[in-house]
Amino acid sequence: MMAALRRLYARLEERFGRYRRQILYLIFGGLTTAIDWAVTFALYHFWIDATDAPRALVHVADVIAWVAAVLFAYVTNRRWVFGSSRTGVGPVAGELLTFAGGRVLTLLLQEAIIFLFVTWLGLNKYLFRILAAVLVIILFALLICRGFMIAVRARDRFGMLLATGLTAQVGIQAVLNIAVVTNT
Repeated sequence: MMAALRRLYARLEERFGRYRRQILYLIFGGLTTAIDWAVTFALYHFWIDATDAPRALVHVADVIAWVAAVLFAYVTNRRWVFGSSRTGVGPVAGELLTFAGGRVLTLLLQEAIIFLFVTWLGLNKYLFRILAAVLVIILFALLICRGFMIAVRARDRFGMLLATGLTAQVGIQAVLNIAVVTNT
């Protein structure tokens, strides 16, 4: 039995070993999203709903959940995905700020959606927290599609390559960030 398990593990390692980073990135991305939503919904339920707090406090709850999710994503990705060996407060803080800085746009888009539908219109915060995640993904997809349309319609080769390169860079970064921290 143990020999069969070792052979199975060896086959899996051989087949998926080269994709280890990508698989871990996706696993920790899913866990990060779960942490983000769990913290958000716990704060909504036990703090905002339980105390009849003003609707505007959903933004505070969202930011607290975003910080928790980004910290989790940073620690897990630093250790198991990227294998960073930086030490000392300065280098690690710089790494953390760079990591979090790449995820600020998703937070801003999410908060704009939450402001419009929850704070201003007074709609269900739980539903629009989930819909905000979908809307952020759709907005990134539209941005990427529009960028490639601009590239196709470019007047010269330089314009086409410039638009394609910028769109691809933004698109890849968006896909990686969404995979790691949906945060919306």
